[in-house]
Amino acid sequence: MNKEEKEKIYIYSIIIVTAIIVVLVIAIIWNPMIKNKETINTYDDSITYESTMKQYYKKYVADNLRIDRFDELYSRIDNDYLNSIGLTDEDEVKEYLKQNKIISMTYEINNIEMFISDSKHMFLITYTIENNQKYIIIEEEKPYNFKISFVKNNNLSELLSKTNISKTIEDVEYDMCTIDSTRNSIRMKLTIKNNSNKTYEYDFSNLNYLQLKYGNDEYVNMAAIANSSTVNYAITPGSEKSIEVLFNLSLSDQLNISGFKLNNVKRDSNTYTLEI
Repeated sequence: MNKEEKEKIYIYSIIIVTAIIVVLVIAIIWNPMIKNKETINTYDDSITYESTMKQYYKKYVADNLRIDRFDELYSRIDNDYLNSIGLTDEDEVKEYLKQNKIISMTYEINNIEMFISDSKHMFLITYTIENNQKYIIIEEEKPYNFKISFVKNNNLSELLSKTNISKTIEDVEYDMCTIDSTRNSIRMKLTIKNNSNKTYEYDFSNLNYLQLKYGNDEYVNMAAIANSSTVNYAITPGSEKSIEVLFNLSLSDQLNISGFKLNNVKRDSNTYTLEI
């Protein structure tokens, strides 16, 4: 190997080593930045994420709840909400919200809370117009991509569309639906329809005979029967009965209701528990 060939090998070796070092340096510099970018564009349940998004949505509502900023607000209103009020034309929606004191030129933002439902972030904003407390729901598809709806009659059950539970067991239909909700309680209606040829007896004399399931297999007992003093129901073949029940449960837990349990159910002199 002559001197010229040795010099070429030496030079190429230096170039290759230098290139490797440059690549490694770039990787070290960019790796944390890439991770941060991924964090910004995915759901992060950290305190930083919550405080950042709360601040963003609070400012958005504070800036755009004004009547003269309705164009921007309208672009974010959820179609389901528009369907619920039977209006889609922008001017008609604006007039409806103005007449019902949902938007105004003067208002005060009171509070904002974040909840998680089905891996989606939801924000509940409380505000006041002419001494009347109102609520706005913001539901994210992803950070900064969201839809807005307004809570009617201060009934927070609009947050709970997925809490309704229906199941048929041995030809008996069980349906539990939400009637209304507050931050600390939920009122639900249980309807039992007997399509079987047997009679079923349900006992609500003890608070733990009807339990609501939520979270990670947690249960809460009913707090009270809301629409009846009757605590024992015998449901014969072909008949149905309903009962309204109150549960003391926080709003964040209400968003994670997954079922309910009926204890002390009787059929053919046998007593058992139903998981629904």
